Amino acid sequence: MFHKYIYLLIFVFLYSCTTVRNVEKKTVVLSVYNSSKSYQKWMKKKNRKINLVEAISCDNLDSLLQIADGILLTGGEDINPEIYGHPDYQKVCGTINHKRDSVEQVLFHYAYEKKMPLLGICRGMQMTNVALGGTLTPDIPSYIGTSVIHRSPGKTIHEVTINKKAPQIFNPELNKVEVNSNHHQCIDRLAEGLTIIAKTSDGVAEAVVYNSYLHPYIVAVQFHPERMKSECSKRIRNGFMKAINNK
Repeated sequence: MFHKYIYLLIFVFLYSCTTVRNVEKKTVVLSVYNSSKSYQKWMKKKNRKINLVEAISCDNLDSLLQIADGILLTGGEDINPEIYGHPDYQKVCGTINHKRDSVEQVLFHYAYEKKMPLLGICRGMQMTNVALGGTLTPDIPSYIGTSVIHRSPGKTIHEVTINKKAPQIFNPELNKVEVNSNHHQCIDRLAEGLTIIAKTSDGVAEAVVYNSYLHPYIVAVQFHPERMKSECSKRIRNGFMKAINNK
C-alpha cells in the first residue's frame, strides 16, 4: 500500500510540472504596437497565454530580450536608406525614425544569433532584408511603375502569385491569393539566405523565408495579416506561435 502512495505522489508531481510548462506564458517582443491595436488583437486571438511587449518604449532593451520567446517586426516608417548604402534615396523617403531603425536592428540580430522565431510585417520584411545585407527600392511608383497599386488613400487589395511552397504562409494548394497592401517601398537586392515565396505581377516581393538550415524560423510578408480575416492570416499567426512553442 505504501508503494502505491509513493507512485501516486510521483505521478501527481510529474503531471503538475507538465501542466505548469503547458500553461507557461510566452513573451513576444514587438518593435512597435502602440500605434495600432490590430497587432495585439491578432496575436492574442486564441493565444491568451501570451505576453506582448513593445521594444521602442523600453528603457532597458537588453533585459527585455532576456525574457523574449519571439520577435515581431511591425509596419511603419521608411528605413533610413543610409543603412543600406543609398543616402541619395532620402529625397523620396518619408520622415526617418532613427531610434526605431536602431532598435529593430538590435531585435533582428538578437533573434538571429539566438535562433529565436522572428516574423516581419511590411516594414518588418524590409528591415529583415536590410539587416541581412539587402537593399530596398525607395519608391515603387517612381522606380517600378504603377501597373499594380501598392498604396492608396483607401483600402488596397491586389493579387500575388505564389512561386514557392511555404505552408507557414500560404495554402500549398493555391497558386494565387489576394492580400491587402499599404507600402511604397519594397525589396530591391534580396539578401543572401532569403527566398522569395510570392510576388505581384510587377515583380514586387510579397513574402520571403530564410534558409531553415541557418535559422529555424524567419518569415516575413509585405502585406498586413493582422488586418486580414483569411486562411493566410491564420497560417502566419499560428505558424509563428508554433515556432515559439517549439523553441
